[in-house]
Amino acid sequence: MSNTFKRTYKFAAVTSLFISLFVTATIAIYFLVTADEMPYLFLGGLLIVCYIFSFNIIQFRVQKYIYKRVKKIYDDVRILDASSLDRRQITTDMETLTKEVGRFAEHKKLEIETLKIRENYRKEFLGNVSHELKTPLFTVQSYILTLLDGAMKDKSVRKKYLQRANKGVERLIY
Repeated sequence: MSNTFKRTYKFAAVTSLFISLFVTATIAIYFLVTADEMPYLFLGGLLIVCYIFSFNIIQFRVQKYIYKRVKKIYDDVRILDASSLDRRQITTDMETLTKEVGRFAEHKKLEIETLKIRENYRKEFLGNVSHELKTPLFTVQSYILTLLDGAMKDKSVRKKYLQRANKGVERLIY
């Protein structure tokens, strides 16, 4: 029985007992001071009613508090659809929740590592493509600028530079 007695029930039971004893003791002191005889039956009934009432309120509030917290965790990590949570399961099965959050965190770490590797590959690929485009363009540009600076008058130089510029353009095409 003690294994199945949930912690929230234990907390509610102990707290309710203290509240009930305090209320009953306070009223007993009042009767002791003001009345000639002590109404033991009334005090016993008050103790039981106060205990049951406070136990139910405390247990309800604790479960609601735990449910809200766990639901927020589920929403934050998006493990499950939060509407599929069972209130009874949450207060008793924190171990499963812990395992699920751990699995989720491990999955996210793996996903982050994969994304980092992909990002490095993308950067390297773009650098290579950029280099492969710039080299022929600068070659063509340098031949054309040389021709414009005066080498155009010499037919052999002009033909040679135009052929080299053409090779650079063809490198861009293929």
